[in-house]
Amino acid sequence: MIQNSTNKSIIVYFEAGYEKGLGHLYRCRSLAFELSKFKNISITISTAQKELYDIGFKGLKYKWLSPEKILESYDYDVFILDISDCPIKLQREIRKRSYFFVGIDDWGMGP
Repeated sequence: MIQNSTNKSIIVYFEAGYEKGLGHLYRCRSLAFELSKFKNISITISTAQKELYDIGFKGLKYKWLSPEKILESYDYDVFILDISDCPIKLQREIRKRSYFFVGIDDWGMGP
């Protein structure tokens, strides 16, 4: 559970689109809404297509970050990764850069 006493930063990364559908976007949007109820949390949304961020998050209080910038930062307490085919090597790299790592895999075939 996230403590109320200190500020926490969360990054939510998802992939969506024509072939993958918009389920990942909607799930991450719901997570962001629920997490933003805590006043001490800053949320950053990352996806490869900025237009998907604009569809689901524009006008809200979340920041957008390009995926290329993710591995340049060590500033996130929690990293939520919502893609079903993320390579293990990338997952390990992300895990090194965050305090807590959450991977969402709806097909049950990933780690």
